[in-house]
Amino acid sequence: MARRLIVTADDMGYNVERNQAIVDCYENKAVTNSSLMVNGVATEDAAQLASKHGLPTGLHFNISEGVPVRSDSSYKTLTNNEGHFLSIHNLGEAVAQGKIDMKEVKEELTAQIARYVELIGSTPVYVDGHQHAHMLPGLVETFAQTLSEHGVRATRLPYELDLKSATWVGEPWNKFFYIVSDNAEKAKPVLKAHNIWASDAYYGLMTMGTNMTAERLQTGIKRPFDSLAKSAESGQPITCELMTHPGYACKGPGGCGDGPDDFSQSTDREYEKSILESKEMMNFYKTHGITLMSYHDCLKA
Repeated sequence: MARRLIVTADDMGYNVERNQAIVDCYENKAVTNSSLMVNGVATEDAAQLASKHGLPTGLHFNISEGVPVRSDSSYKTLTNNEGHFLSIHNLGEAVAQGKIDMKEVKEELTAQIARYVELIGSTPVYVDGHQHAHMLPGLVETFAQTLSEHGVRATRLPYELDLKSATWVGEPWNKFFYIVSDNAEKAKPVLKAHNIWASDAYYGLMTMGTNMTAERLQTGIKRPFDSLAKSAESGQPITCELMTHPGYACKGPGGCGDGPDDFSQSTDREYEKSILESKEMMNFYKTHGITLMSYHDCLKA
């Protein structure tokens, strides 16, 4: 039974150092595709690098950091008084309280898809969400419907098995990861109703930055493959997505309108890159018969 692993490098376009690190990872066969932030300060550089190196990309839909893509936006609910997006925490609360106008979400998603097409030259094969905002209950319906209307075929479903095993993750991240995974589980029927494909399994919430080790990655990747193999139909491939955040430390401009965050300026992303490119990980994939594939490859197969 084929085991397919999509290794996605998130946040391309955030700064030029990250763009280069992601391309280096791709050239070293450590990642298979990258999610592009079209409101990042280095978006055009990212698009040029992706084209030059043949790096498959998707859209990293962002409504929780920085400023909107829609240039004439005068959003009344999606942004604050300064015209910047709400934080993921405040956005989640506002959606839950019915304070976000879903027409604004649809308009911004449509604008970001259009910007992606302008940069890349084609509709994104997949669209995922920065900080998993696309999975918020009450918002995911608008997200899925809009993807379907634009011919986008796939998204990320960040439902992660056995979160309780991640004893190394502290608060407030632990609580946030449980919320994300729970939201993803609830979103499954919504995606199915709109014929939006997602991988069978997902891993990566618990291994961001210095939380990543080769041992944790291997355990977390192997777990869903072994679990799903027991119930999968004979001959059907099993696909898992690994979310990653490789990058070089940001030393210049960065961000999406708010400036670079602490994670981008630390060496944590360089540490992730070293783990992903390690011989230990490459040998693991070979030993366990895991084939690294992009979203594009999976949807063609």
